[in-house]
Parts: sequence; structure tokens; C-alpha cells
Amino acid sequence: MIPQNEIVMLMIGLAALAGTIAVRAQLQRISHWRLLVGSFVLILLGWTATVLEHVILGAVGNYIEHGCYALGAVGMAVWCWRCDGAGWEEK
Repeated sequence: MIPQNEIVMLMIGLAALAGTIAVRAQLQRISHWRLLVGSFVLILLGWTATVLEHVILGAVGNYIEHGCYALGAVGMAVWCWRCDGAGWEEK
């Protein structure tokens, strides 16, 4: 059985992805926005692997989940480092 909190977290993440897509034009004003969104997508893949781990992936899903979390966290850290006060780009 899949824990309910994991399903809720995946649904919140998918809603956030939909919102991100909806405001893509404004998001592109953020410095290195592709790195930021890519990191979020990796974390979202981790949440997806968490749910699929209980259904079909088993132990492999656990490795995928934690790998996605690690890569997403590194991506966020690199984004923070690359921005370094750059803030918004004026277009």
C-alpha cells in the first residue's frame, strides 16, 4: 500500500509543475532559470519514484528516488551559487 502522504506530495509537486509551466514567461526572467526548473523536475522525479517504488519499482525505485533527490539538491545549490545576487534579468 502506498502511504497517503507520498501521494499528496506528488500531487502538490505536479500542481507546482503546472503552475511553473503556466508562468513560464515570467520565470524566464530569473537568472539561470533552466537550472532552477531542472532541479525542481529532478526532485519531482524523486517524488514520482517514491510512489512507483511501492507499486512496481521496489528497491530500484529507492535508488532512483534518492539519486534524484541528490542531483536536485546539487542543482539547487549550483543555481544559488551561479546567481550570487544576480537576481532578475531585465529584458
